[in-house]
Amino acid sequence: MIRKLAMSAAFCLLPLSQAMAESWFEVEVFLFERNQPSAEEWPEQTRLPAFAKGRDLISPVVIPQDTSLVPCSEEERLVDSLRCDAMDIQIASFAPSYPNPMPVKVVAPSQVVAEPGAGALLMDSTKLQFNDAVQQLSRESGITPLLHMSWQQAMQPRHASTPVRLFGGENFADRFTAMGTLRPPLDPVMEGGASTNAFGLAITSDSAQSAAPDTGSNGADPQVLIASDDTGVSGLQQPENGLDGTSMLRNRPPAPVWQLDGLLNIYLSHYLYIETDLVLRTPGTRKVAVEDEALQSQSYGQSDNQAAGASTAKTDQQIAFEEQPFLFAIPLTQNRRVRSGQVHYFDHPKLGMVIQIRKMTQPTGAVDVEEPSTEPEGDDTPEADVINQQQNQD
Repeated sequence: MIRKLAMSAAFCLLPLSQAMAESWFEVEVFLFERNQPSAEEWPEQTRLPAFAKGRDLISPVVIPQDTSLVPCSEEERLVDSLRCDAMDIQIASFAPSYPNPMPVKVVAPSQVVAEPGAGALLMDSTKLQFNDAVQQLSRESGITPLLHMSWQQAMQPRHASTPVRLFGGENFADRFTAMGTLRPPLDPVMEGGASTNAFGLAITSDSAQSAAPDTGSNGADPQVLIASDDTGVSGLQQPENGLDGTSMLRNRPPAPVWQLDGLLNIYLSHYLYIETDLVLRTPGTRKVAVEDEALQSQSYGQSDNQAAGASTAKTDQQIAFEEQPFLFAIPLTQNRRVRSGQVHYFDHPKLGMVIQIRKMTQPTGAVDVEEPSTEPEGDDTPEADVINQQQNQD
């Protein structure tokens, strides 16, 4: 009886052990912009992917590592807490310096070996097999290469998969916000009174600080408030060396606004699936309603009753439209069932993507999955995407 129970328990645990076994694949992708004219109208309401959900394989290899910005140890903090507080401000205000434009080819500096349980790993240049095709496409008129890279990852079901963050091309942050509107000019006080410290970070001179009015917390820059809340700068005592955390954070360059940005999710659900949530940003113009300034000045200082009457008397002639620069975010959102070994092309009027998922030598403990030999009847493309909502879990 005991032997039967043991055998039954072993068979019950077998599906669980199989489910826990990983199956690794190698992925190569090439993305490019198509500069041909298009008759399509792109949305003016910007919807951005959930970038924070993606695994960033690009930043670690394109951003120079600053080894001087190392947090203090507990022993160092006990000896010189003021210096350590200043170092905390330095680290909190550190802004990574990306190349602009980004390099098209992003590769690991050396070969890496996949290990069970690890996340996606960027591959070195020896793993790139699209080089000839990339060169041929790049020579075509109207094609601008944006990103070419390869990585290895363990394939998971939809609910457990982690997208890979893809970005590249030009950084528009000096002109536009992430939502596409024109970036407002810098505070002239900050422009005129900024200098840099030994770490290359901007600080504000005493004269510039004294010239700026004390607006209090209600008049502060909301971006600075967010940064200070996240880093604890607002609660730190200002160091004697003149470093001011809020001033340094205010002088941080804005977050990058990449020409290509988004998420690529690959998961395994009997078949392999490629799920894209990408945007291609392209400058243009849009019409914006602008109220006549003369009418605004007339209504200024009126009583509530007068203002209400003036509001009801407005006509379409009082609203003017003007062309304003705008950074469109053109979406590429698809979900496609694929087979390993095949080269797939995702077509789009403005953005092209060539991708291949290849079988590879499995790491120790991983298993080589067998894909179904026949195609299923009908379209089993999921209704909801894992990148944004993670519904319809397997």
